[in-house]
Amino acid sequence: MSWWLSQSLVVLSLLSAATAFVVISLGQCPVVPAQENFDVNRYMGKWWEYERFPAPFEFNGVCGFANYTLLNPTTVKVVNSGIQEIRFLWWTWRKPLLAVGSAVILNQNEPSKLLVNFPGSPGADATEPNYFLVETDYDNYAVVFSCTGDSLGFGNIQFAWILTREQGVRPANLEAIHDNLTDRGVNVRNFITVKHNKCPKENQ
Repeated sequence: MSWWLSQSLVVLSLLSAATAFVVISLGQCPVVPAQENFDVNRYMGKWWEYERFPAPFEFNGVCGFANYTLLNPTTVKVVNSGIQEIRFLWWTWRKPLLAVGSAVILNQNEPSKLLVNFPGSPGADATEPNYFLVETDYDNYAVVFSCTGDSLGFGNIQFAWILTREQGVRPANLEAIHDNLTDRGVNVRNFITVKHNKCPKENQ
């Protein structure tokens, strides 16, 4: 086996392991447009995670939801909650997950592109929008996409969520959502379905 081939296999193995925790893709970020005529007021409130991309900050997360509160015309308080569930044989360990941050509309002409910041987390010093509200009907479902690439365009890290107003309810247009993301170059096979069984009362 050549040195180049062996090194390539090592890199691919590392990428395969890494994608269990985060979605890493080669090349530049997919161009996924944000929703036009976005009404931030109607978007406020609780949204349940139905599907999401793997993320280290939600590793083995279940019962996840986000709660958005408008603090002023350009700033939203973000409270993400969930349960980290780790199972080993007959033993299950559960730990509450909680992250409080903010989402800021940097450009009033593009309110569906927000800068989300969680103090102390990686990327907390970001200055560009990193939360794209791709589409929503405000009452049933919402699609969120985020992608960060290196300056040379060699690779990127992606996050995505499909949210619902009702806990654990499959969006009626899920296939259309997937098709739209696929058309934009997003690999929807990375989505995992979030479990919402045996959730504590505060996560219901």
